[in-house]
Amino acid sequence: MTGDDSLGPAEIELPDAPTVREALASANRDEVADLVLRHPESPLAWAELSDIAHADGRVLDAYAYALVAHARAGDALQDAGWQPGDAVPWRLRSNRGVLRAAYALRRSASAIGAHDEADRLGDFLQSVDPTAVGRIEVKYTTTQLLPVITPEMIAAATPPTEVSTGSTTMVIRGED
Repeated sequence: MTGDDSLGPAEIELPDAPTVREALASANRDEVADLVLRHPESPLAWAELSDIAHADGRVLDAYAYALVAHARAGDALQDAGWQPGDAVPWRLRSNRGVLRAAYALRRSASAIGAHDEADRLGDFLQSVDPTAVGRIEVKYTTTQLLPVITPEMIAAATPPTEVSTGSTTMVIRGED
């Protein structure tokens, strides 16, 4: 833990787990459960398992994995001396497992209709690092945000229109 209470909230830096991070970076989705078995204390590994279950539409599994991830994250925060009001910044790579665990549980709680729990977790994430949710969504959920373009959508698209502007030809797709 770093920081000075007289200057505001403390900033927590959790111990790093490079072995888990590196293994996750090179693991395929079928290897994540084995990684969790080798590192059951890792909130990051459990959060990743929750992400996979969520992506597969297994909302109860995602919630159960996220509960374990969040419990492991709570243990890590307690061991680091975290107090309510202390910052847990995303910019410190070692903190990302805790933040992803809270995010996974927030998402899963919302998916099963536990909205009060999801709201509390949203408040927690906002209080420890207001940028965390946005960063997690950009880095770990972008595939869920991309539109699916079907052949029917392509066939229904407006054909390009050529517009001559002197010596330059521009192609405009779509409608005004």
